[in-house]
Amino acid sequence: MSNDKVKSIFRFILKVLFCFIVLFAIIVFVVINYDHSLVSSMEAIREKEDYYVNPYYSKDLEITMVDVGQGDGFVFTIDDKVVVVDCGPMHNYTKMTDYLESIGCKEINLLILTHPHQDHFGGLSSILSTFRVDKIYTTRITSKVHKSFLEKMQLIYYNHIIGLFNKVNNYDRVKSIYYKDSTLKKISVTDDLQIRFLSPEKAWPESINNNSIVFLLSYKDVRALFTGDIEIEQEERLINEYESELRNLDILKISHHGSYTSSSIRFLKVTHPEIVLLSCGFGNKYKHPHMSSITRLEIMSGKIYRTDETGTISLVIKNSDDIEANTVEGDYASGETVKKTGKASSLGRTSRNYD
Repeated sequence: MSNDKVKSIFRFILKVLFCFIVLFAIIVFVVINYDHSLVSSMEAIREKEDYYVNPYYSKDLEITMVDVGQGDGFVFTIDDKVVVVDCGPMHNYTKMTDYLESIGCKEINLLILTHPHQDHFGGLSSILSTFRVDKIYTTRITSKVHKSFLEKMQLIYYNHIIGLFNKVNNYDRVKSIYYKDSTLKKISVTDDLQIRFLSPEKAWPESINNNSIVFLLSYKDVRALFTGDIEIEQEERLINEYESELRNLDILKISHHGSYTSSSIRFLKVTHPEIVLLSCGFGNKYKHPHMSSITRLEIMSGKIYRTDETGTISLVIKNSDDIEANTVEGDYASGETVKKTGKASSLGRTSRNYD
């Protein structure tokens, strides 16, 4: 090999190395400034806590499935309390913030982050820089849990944002729902609204999805199960341990956006929900919900509400016999409308008021 060729290769290597160093410096600069901005916003919120007071919403519970696209984002409002469960994907990171601002929210009393996948926590930094967050409940992912390279990067980012929030708030507002920690099983949001955590009860090494927080919401005589992205193995475990509590649910949040990896026949047969909430993006690349899941849901459940069909969906709940469903048009037209009718008589269930 000639000296000129060696010099040419060496110069090319130097150029590549220089570009890498510049790119790395830019990333570090952006991250440092982003962190500084986020921390400044959270510190300002902490100093002006008296400003962050919610309006009085209603004496009735309202559960809203926010149209965040291909992801999950739910809001519960009752009295002056706001509970948020997940906050959408990174590419729609302001969707949850926009909705909360539209209802006059100032304080999130409880933020539940079911697991560290970006389609569930993508709006986290936007929320933390906009609202006072009283408490965060999250799941703990151990080193034993299998993670792809992309999942590792998401977990690092997720832990970093949570860490900043924790530091600003003197490490007293974040709680991990951890399988070795049996101290937190049930909390009361109001006298009528309770949340009982059912999972994770152990570390599931095969997937982050099965380490999702699962909880049973109880309001008067209404029961609603929120499942994160759990898969069939976790569904089986839940039925084996909590079958009597999960029979004939009023509301079921379908796991993993209607993927075939969940919503098994046995799970749906036991839970037999009156209302199904399914959050997914219109025309998403994963083709959620999968046809096999929809087929099972149509056979084994009552009314199905999907964000890819009708956008944001709210359920106003007075009691188990009076649940009013209000749909809000999304950012697209799917050509389909959800009929506000009672459940099919062939299911053999008592007719309900879906006005």
